[in-house]
Amino acid sequence: MALLSRRAACRAADLNPQGLTEAPVQSGISVKPGLRYKVGTTSFCDLNNDYLVPSLPDQLPAGAVVLCRWHVDLLEGMLNAIRMSFAELHHWTAYASTMPSAEMIARDLEDGDESFRLGTKWLYALCDVDLDEVVGCAGLYLQDDTDSLDIGYWVRSDCTGRGHATASVRALTDAAFKFFPQVKRIEIAMDRANLASAAIPRKLGYMLDREEDRPVESDGDSGRGFVWSVERSTWLRMAGGQTSGS
Repeated sequence: MALLSRRAACRAADLNPQGLTEAPVQSGISVKPGLRYKVGTTSFCDLNNDYLVPSLPDQLPAGAVVLCRWHVDLLEGMLNAIRMSFAELHHWTAYASTMPSAEMIARDLEDGDESFRLGTKWLYALCDVDLDEVVGCAGLYLQDDTDSLDIGYWVRSDCTGRGHATASVRALTDAAFKFFPQVKRIEIAMDRANLASAAIPRKLGYMLDREEDRPVESDGDSGRGFVWSVERSTWLRMAGGQTSGS
């Protein structure tokens, strides 16, 4: 089955649970409290602390897969991955209540590409190096506080058990702490019934931070969720979690 975290649906609106406003890159436009975009940049700054944050790379290597920034050129591969995983996506996400059309997925990819440029979320397709196919999605998302990020992910149903989710989450955690020096904490959340997805953060050394109520929006939702977290200092100490940032 597909591995799904809380922010694992493909639709851009579902991948932005904080409801961030998509705004043009113009001087003086506030996109969320404490953040303001600067002309000609793909980064954000904290108005209180006055720092700039660079965007993530368009590609991140992650073992047998490469994380590739969302772009409309990925449409065919994304559509195929969703079709092959539709039963599991339908079970765990409100987005897949029906099979999304190619037009909808194309819009989502375009929106995801723009969000990457704006710096509101960084969405990637998991591209299998040997198969040359899209085998899932993963991404980083801003939280309400500027020193925390969320990770979401899902893996194509016929490609689970190959370490793709683990490698992708490790790569995103490394990248977040390397490229975003203000980030102190990363969280991963999923329904408590999704034990396969919960195994990923546990395996990587994330700690179970809390359980919380969550809306029941699909057949698989239990109404309760796990939230896993890792602090920058902890990640940097762990074997396999070293980054060049501090």
